[in-house]
Amino acid sequence: MSSLSGGARRGLRAVRRRLLPGAQGRPGAQGSVGATGRPPAKARTGPPAPRSGPDVPDPTFRLEEVELRRLPLEERAYVMPDLAPLEVGGAMDAAGLPLFVRDGTSYRHPVMLAQRALALLDGHRQTRDPRYLAAARTVADVLAELSVDLPDGRYLPYPFAFDLHGRPAERLEAPWYSGMAQGQAASVFCRLHDFGGRPADLDLAAGFVAALRPHGRRGPWISEVDEAGYLWIEEYPGPRPDRTLNGYAFALFGLYDFIMATADPQARRLLLGGLSCLRHYLPDFRVPGGLSVYCLAHRVQNAKYHAIHVEQLGILAAMTGQADLARYAELLGADA
Repeated sequence: MSSLSGGARRGLRAVRRRLLPGAQGRPGAQGSVGATGRPPAKARTGPPAPRSGPDVPDPTFRLEEVELRRLPLEERAYVMPDLAPLEVGGAMDAAGLPLFVRDGTSYRHPVMLAQRALALLDGHRQTRDPRYLAAARTVADVLAELSVDLPDGRYLPYPFAFDLHGRPAERLEAPWYSGMAQGQAASVFCRLHDFGGRPADLDLAAGFVAALRPHGRRGPWISEVDEAGYLWIEEYPGPRPDRTLNGYAFALFGLYDFIMATADPQARRLLLGGLSCLRHYLPDFRVPGGLSVYCLAHRVQNAKYHAIHVEQLGILAAMTGQADLARYAELLGADA
């Protein structure tokens, strides 16, 4: 699923403006892409990371310290090229909120709702029209009502089964949970708070962020540490992890928004671990001269998601100043 700002070219221009002086494209620079196309290997922080599993609580994972730059809201994700309408068409509930229809049954879809709220919040950013903020609050209140508050975090359940890539053998049975939904919900409540919201908004965002911590595959789970010690936040956490790029990046945007709002050290640790993971595996997502793959498990290709990958990498590069992320945004942009 997708939701991002504007076009990839605008994202890349922003990356070039924000790179550290002299870092862009310089061979051998810290974080630059080497001859193999893979970022240089980094030392592990702490003891070797165990594989996530039902008896492994909160495992350690590889991470590299990087600078996080405070971007203004208009340079982050979910900045829309066009003003969102205050009313939407299609299937809606009595409150005017979008519904997801499958096999004749209507559902409240966590990502559809979060994206609607983010579009309305961007409408308020653009216009300062209080109607946008009120409408975003209505959607956010529904997200909060749908969520389940558990000891290890606040989860947004999907109320319908989902066949990953249309494959019944890889069905996610309801309720299932997604790192993308968690990250976008965190962004919703952080931005509501930024616009003069309630203190409880950050409490809700903290719950959505807490659910991103790896704790093994017991109960609801969203993230795990792989055998190489890298943290994966899954868009589709199932028996065979999908390793989906765009959903992971959206989860990282939520962590970033929360860190900018709170300076929370645990969220920072998760974000740094996520960045280290993506930087390590980016060569595996790239197909030189072709479309990047949507996920590592199935390696499906899609032009829409390739463009999303390009812009996501541009935003991540702007957030961190890391030349390898900017370089991959350019490489993927030139590939297709």
